[in-house]
Amino acid sequence: MSEKRVLPYDYLQATCPTMEGWAAMSDYVLWASEIGEYEYCARAWWLGWVRGEERADQARLAAGVQRHAQHGQQVIVADWARRLAIALLALAGLLVLAWLFKIPEVQVVTLLALAVLAASVWILIRLARKR
Repeated sequence: MSEKRVLPYDYLQATCPTMEGWAAMSDYVLWASEIGEYEYCARAWWLGWVRGEERADQARLAAGVQRHAQHGQQVIVADWARRLAIALLALAGLLVLAWLFKIPEVQVVTLLALAVLAASVWILIRLARKR
């Protein structure tokens, strides 16, 4: 017969059965990683989150956090490089069209200025949506 597993939230409720106990914990956030750690090993969760003991692999954990931060920066750089590549391709397309239709140089410069303006507006709109 399998025993009933107690999730972290249930454990917290059992340790703070009174309203005063819950009021003291009203700002407690139950993280997804905490639930995942509990599912992986309930004893490790209990030792870390309830008893407050340090993990034995702190160096490996810190290296993982640093690697994730580096990867995040690489993703940001790759995203901006992709946007720049699209803008340069659009600019090259405009130049080819200007050459094909034998548009005078003054009009080409105007078209390029409009293309840069449109790309700038597009980037600003995209940035505003992400906030």
